[in-house]
Amino acid sequence: LASLGLLAVLVLALIRNVKRLMGSLKTFQATMEPLLDEIQEGGARAQEGLERVSDEGAHLSRRPSSRGPGGRIRR
Repeated sequence: LASLGLLAVLVLALIRNVKRLMGSLKTFQATMEPLLDEIQEGGARAQEGLERVSDEGAHLSRRPSSRGPGGRIRR
């Protein structure tokens, strides 16, 4: 009977600690969500900038070169 009482006390303590952990997790998520959103937006902006630079580089590489065949400068 004493061991059953001890088991009940341990189960109640476990439930209380799980509830406390869940509350801490919700607080952590509420704190981190804006930061993660900001990081995601920064990553998206960086990717757009990289694509824009890449497109400009591709456009520049299609320009006719001032060098002739063999890499010599034309006159």
